[in-house]
Amino acid sequence: MAKKKKSRAKPAKKRQAAKSPRRTRGARVRPLPIRQPWELERLSELEIHARERALEVLSNMRRFGWSLTHAARQALIDRDTVKRYAGTALRTDASGRYRPTGKDRLLRQMNVLTTTGRKVLDVQDSATASFVGEYMNGVREFLKHGNWRVLRPFRRPITVGRIRYYLEIDAVALRQYADAQELSYELYPHQ
Repeated sequence: MAKKKKSRAKPAKKRQAAKSPRRTRGARVRPLPIRQPWELERLSELEIHARERALEVLSNMRRFGWSLTHAARQALIDRDTVKRYAGTALRTDASGRYRPTGKDRLLRQMNVLTTTGRKVLDVQDSATASFVGEYMNGVREFLKHGNWRVLRPFRRPITVGRIRYYLEIDAVALRQYADAQELSYELYPHQ
């Protein structure tokens, strides 16, 4: 008698859940530069928060000379997120490291104290944003120590969207804002 071959049914393959495509390390991240106010309005609250932290990383890279990885770790944010929101302000040097450019054209909404009152302005370059930041530090110094000379460099207007704004440097008006507690040192309205 011939032996019957046992037929073995092949076990059914398990269907695996569809995986999202993963980027490999070093893959290019597509930057998402925000240069217009309407582009900023499209972002969710989480994306706005991530973008602000990416701008903080960019600032720390410029101020302290930190690498992208170190600055991103300090801000508790991923390198790819920084490259997504501030990638146009980063360049690679000859060794392949990311370095910040001298200036950028990324939009920042900033609280500014002008001669016509407090305003939230859409500042569209890093030089103007730095000037506004220095102004707020000067106001803080003036109110703390009474040194009005720190406000002298801020006599010139800032131009935002083809409109000139004069920063408030009048000592009486600044003290009135401080006494009425209408003076906020938060530069960015989303904080």
